[in-house]
Amino acid sequence: MTQAQYKLLTYIIDYIEKRGYSPSFTDMTRAMNCRSKSNIARLVSGLKASGFLRTRFAAARSIEVLKKPHVISTITEVVVINRPTKGR
Repeated sequence: MTQAQYKLLTYIIDYIEKRGYSPSFTDMTRAMNCRSKSNIARLVSGLKASGFLRTRFAAARSIEVLKKPHVISTITEVVVINRPTKGR
């Protein structure tokens, strides 16, 4: 799962929990700061292929979350403590 997919999936989960229905593609485009809905469609397709989402064909706001993601942790800084010198 990419970071963009993770961000979108957590947005969808939060949206559904708060409102009781799934966000529209316009809502997701604005939330993700995308310029077009095709970027959101690509992310949603990837999440569907991975088994995280399901949608009904030609139905508005039909996104269903099938499974929630595991927490993604990132390393922001690495400290080198004991770097060997050249030639040793």
